[in-house]
Amino acid sequence: MNNKTPGVWILLGRNETAEKWECLQVGINVDIYQEIVTDIDYMYEQGKTEKDYINQFGEKCEGLKIFAYPSEHNQLYSFIRNTYENLAFVIVAENVEELEKRKTIEKYVAYRTRAKYWRNGRAYEKEATVKNEDLSVDISAVMNYVIEIDKFLEKYIIIKGIGASK
Repeated sequence: MNNKTPGVWILLGRNETAEKWECLQVGINVDIYQEIVTDIDYMYEQGKTEKDYINQFGEKCEGLKIFAYPSEHNQLYSFIRNTYENLAFVIVAENVEELEKRKTIEKYVAYRTRAKYWRNGRAYEKEATVKNEDLSVDISAVMNYVIEIDKFLEKYIIIKGIGASK
């Protein structure tokens, strides 16, 4: 039996004084629920740790410890947990089998909310200015999802990207 649910999720953050939630991250997966569980685990992983150095012959090299650093992904989720008082994962599109549709929805939501920590592929190496008018995505194939997503976003989330009030 396959319990995987393909779709799109968002991670929201808010501090006590904020009226609306801020969109921090947007993600897609063929198993969104498992990805959310994994991301929650990342929030609680320890930082740099020491471990024994083991050579090619399986022997511990006495007195030599090496540092194991968390991945960038782990560091990000730990930072998010320590920065926001309230966090919520929300499924914005469920049972979206087609990868291209999931990508379109992800990009639309990220652009609409200017999701604070979202990256579409490789990271920028330098700061850049990206204007709202530069953010475009063809949503015609996923319009049925967009209508429902927009209702949710406009009610609960700070809109900074496309369609934001000036």
